[in-house]
Amino acid sequence: SRKQVKRLALRFNEEDPENFALRVETCRAKKAHCELQQAFIDFIESQPIHIVSSMQREKKERFIRQGLHKSHVEDAKNYISDIRDLIAEIERNYVLSMKFAKVKNDLIDGMGTPLATVREDSPFSPLLGTFLPSPVPYLALVDHEAAELPVSEIVAHLVKQPTVSWNVNAVTMAVWRRFGEEIN
Repeated sequence: SRKQVKRLALRFNEEDPENFALRVETCRAKKAHCELQQAFIDFIESQPIHIVSSMQREKKERFIRQGLHKSHVEDAKNYISDIRDLIAEIERNYVLSMKFAKVKNDLIDGMGTPLATVREDSPFSPLLGTFLPSPVPYLALVDHEAAELPVSEIVAHLVKQPTVSWNVNAVTMAVWRRFGEEIN
């Protein structure tokens, strides 16, 4: 007779028992993590719709105008149903992202601050650590790459830019000058 068994229920004679046990435990942990992620997604989606304000008509119209302008279509009437579908998808993603933001705000104390912490009483706390800010280094000093250009060249380049007014350049130069004085 034949019986089908799952691979995790079968250890071959030549297989190392410790490796087998480790593989089984790893699979179970990954499965539990995936199930927790799915439960978290379901929890986010189950949030009431009234916590999210609807997308304003002006925003939708702006999406449509920008999309049509950048696509250079000749007859936009041929794309009305596609545009409606895309706007509906944008709205669904917007609602989901706002629900997600609300859930994170509820489950992470001090969300958006350097001192944010995950509420330990949440069943989703193992997933929320990724949304916490990175710890501030000692004395808030961070490694950085050397500048590509010296400050004087950056300022000279900014002065040549026609989109930036002289007042902005004057303030920029004053700030850079003070910064240069402070570090020297």
